[in-house]
Amino acid sequence: MKKSVRRTMMLAAICLALPLLSQAQGFGDNISGLNGELEKLFNQFLPKCSLMMDVGRAIGGFAALWFVAVRVWKHLARAEAIDFYPLLRPFAIGLAILLFPALVNLMNGVLSPVVSATRDLSKNSGQAIAWQLDQEEKAATQAPPPGIYNNGQGQQWEQYSQPEGANADQADMGSIFSYFSFKSMAKNFVRVVVQVLYQAAALCINTVRTFYLIILVLLGPLVLGLSVFDGFGHSLSNWFARYVNVYMWLPVANIFGAIISTLLENMLTLDNNFFASTTYIIFMIMGIVGYFTVPTVAGYIIQPGGADALTQKVSSAPGQIAQGAATVAKVLI
Repeated sequence: MKKSVRRTMMLAAICLALPLLSQAQGFGDNISGLNGELEKLFNQFLPKCSLMMDVGRAIGGFAALWFVAVRVWKHLARAEAIDFYPLLRPFAIGLAILLFPALVNLMNGVLSPVVSATRDLSKNSGQAIAWQLDQEEKAATQAPPPGIYNNGQGQQWEQYSQPEGANADQADMGSIFSYFSFKSMAKNFVRVVVQVLYQAAALCINTVRTFYLIILVLLGPLVLGLSVFDGFGHSLSNWFARYVNVYMWLPVANIFGAIISTLLENMLTLDNNFFASTTYIIFMIMGIVGYFTVPTVAGYIIQPGGADALTQKVSSAPGQIAQGAATVAKVLI
């Protein structure tokens, strides 16, 4: 009875794993399409920044009046000549608020060549994994050779092991589980899962990046308006630094994907069975951990000021993933 229940559970695991294996290749194509949708989403939200432009102009106008009045009063109180050059700062910021969509498009136009160059560098980053998924899909849809289940002696053994009246389905189930071990099934299932998570990690970075950029664009006019005040003057440089830093997440992720793909191809050249080994699972987990270090690496290009709770959570994710990787390695090795 216990053996029958165990076989049934193992058969159910196979039935659940094979559809996931056959659909894993489609995940890469869907993720590539989602990256394009994220770019469209940003372009759709860019015109909506006009909702905050009126607020930014109102705050900037009041701040400019206060800014000019204080400085002119100081010069008059000291009987000094009025220096008009510093007084142009609030008017320049007001012009930036008035033409804020053009300002964002200008920044994107300057930074987009970096994204295009790294995208060309990583456009073939998923070929090695796609090839492996294609091979596994073909192997899953093809029937195994007729003689692989038994060598002619299985029927003699079944005469003594199986009671009279046992149906052919039980014999077929026994031959299937003699070919697919539970450890092999678990390893194949985990391998497919880490492949999907590897693709999802890149999408997660791009999704958080798009969320940040949309927030920065929508609240940009408000930040520019507040920066006219003396106490908030640093917010202007912080906003530009934060925007460039977040924009650089995608180029850094593209470069990391190209590096991982090249390493996979080199390992496949050295060992044709690399994808079937536990080392491949550990390697993919390392790749997932590496994707969550993208915000930290982007900080090497330009370092924005201030603390960011969400970025800290993203950066701390590799530690949690590494603990899970150690647990998986203990089970499979």
